[in-house]
Amino acid sequence: MEECLERITNWFVRGTLTQFQVAAEHRLSGDGYAVEKDGDALLFHRVHTKGGFLGVGKKIVKEPVMRIGKGDGGAYISPEPLDPEFVRYLADYLAQSSSSH
Repeated sequence: MEECLERITNWFVRGTLTQFQVAAEHRLSGDGYAVEKDGDALLFHRVHTKGGFLGVGKKIVKEPVMRIGKGDGGAYISPEPLDPEFVRYLADYLAQSSSSH
């Protein structure tokens, strides 16, 4: 997982917070994930619906899976929340993106 975290932080420091957010939103939106700004960081969520009957009364549930930000020493990924499945998913996507350019 350390290699995946390193790949993510290397991509993250290449641009601005907004650039990384836009690129991540583009890829993640169709796969059940969302990203939002959280101060000087981005917070990623797994999004799903819960409850309801025929679409009535259902609730959208957002489970935090990763927080990444920029500080004085560069990029950091918070230890909580940190979902290993999401980390691998995002790192694989970034590896695919770099090989297609």
